[in-house]
Amino acid sequence: MLIKVNDAIREKRIKELKRKVVLFHQDDVRPNVNAMTSWTLYSLEWDSMQHPPSDYYLFLHLQLHLEGTIFHLNDKVINEVRDGASSFAAPGKEVKCCPFITKIKRDNLNPSHD
Repeated sequence: MLIKVNDAIREKRIKELKRKVVLFHQDDVRPNVNAMTSWTLYSLEWDSMQHPPSDYYLFLHLQLHLEGTIFHLNDKVINEVRDGASSFAAPGKEVKCCPFITKIKRDNLNPSHD
């Protein structure tokens, strides 16, 4: 299966493959499958991470921080998320918070009422 995925990526996403931006999440529940998958990943020369990076533990805290708040401007959403995430970070750590949130269009937050 991974060989088919690799071939499809080479065919459709060669630029991303060369820049190594294609990520594959492997759920290695069964040891026998994990051994075969690991060998295939090695033979395809794919890099492997032991644990993918995540900040999921912040979502509950951020949800509680934003609960009941109504925003009318995109900038206020961005600032509040940054401030909220910064308050949960360890001292001295820079928070690179939600780069996708800056891509929210004002039209989505302030729909016209025609």
